[in-house]
Formats: sequence, structure tokens, C-alpha cells
Amino acid sequence: MPCLSGLLTAEMLERHLVKEMPGREQMIRAVAQYAKVMQTQVLDKKTTMFFSEDGIKSFLDTGRVDEYPKECYSPLDFDERIALIRRFLALRDRANLRMIRETKERAEHALNISVNANEGYLLFQTRTERLIYLSIREPSILMAFYDYLESMKPEELCTEEEMLGRVEAILHEFVACHSREGSI
Repeated sequence: MPCLSGLLTAEMLERHLVKEMPGREQMIRAVAQYAKVMQTQVLDKKTTMFFSEDGIKSFLDTGRVDEYPKECYSPLDFDERIALIRRFLALRDRANLRMIRETKERAEHALNISVNANEGYLLFQTRTERLIYLSIREPSILMAFYDYLESMKPEELCTEEEMLGRVEAILHEFVACHSREGSI
């Protein structure tokens, strides 16, 4: 799944967070601040972000960002989904976006991976949809993890051109599908 948390806007949060949520206004401010911090960390440190075609499709189909429990917000709107993916792709000038080729050995549930030379994290979902967030800051563990991810075989990752082509095809298919269904 692509890491989209840092791309959420305060307007999106205002529109989609559950209205009855206790402390809703504080939550909006906290999540908006978290989004700014995430974006700053990603963009200032040339972070490598791994994601898959299935992750893009899942987000477009559900309108859900896996970093947050689904009970807390409604799915993003059609246009917001497309805009968020386009904003994610625009990060490639300042972050290293790596699309993993689809394999039979892929994760069954949500998995977000983001890493740079100073810090990293894994966010994954258990079978019961519980979110687990692992922050990696210990230098030796971080470097081993970073080295492993950076040493993936070239055939396991898409080139930038291939990534852009595949994501554009997914977006085109998504728009066409929803046009046929009368969703836009």
C-alpha cells in the first residue's frame, strides 16, 4: 500500500472523520500535524517508499488509507482518491518511489514500508484488521533493513517509467469503470 498519510489535507479530514467522534477537532488538528510531519520527513530525507499495484488498486477501490482504523472515517470521494494518487506520484522528484512487482508471495493484508538512512517504519494489518506500527530508529537494525530493501533484485521492482505507466493505466481503468457505473 502506498503511504498516503502525509498527503491528506485538513479539508479531507474535516469531510471524512466521523462527526460523532469524541475530541474530533483535536483529532483533525493532530492528524493534520502528523501529515505535515510525515511529509516533511519523507521529502527532507530522500525516503524510499515501497508499494504495489495491488496497493494502489485497493486504495482506489476502498477510498481508505490503511494507516487509520476504518471506523474513524468515511471513504475518500472518487476525485480525492485520484488526486491523492497523483500527489503521491508527484513525490518521486523528492522521494524514491519503488513499485514492487506482483508476486505470489505477497502480503495478505495491508503493509506500508518507508525507510531512509535515519529512520523507517513498517505498518501492517493483522488478520483481525488490527494495525501494528513499528518505528525503526536503532542504527544497526535500520541499516540492515535499508540494505535489504535497497538490494532487492531489479526484476522484483518496476522501473520508474514502468511504474508511471502501470499507475496511469490503473487510474484510467478506475475512471472508466466508474464512468460506466455512473459514479462521476
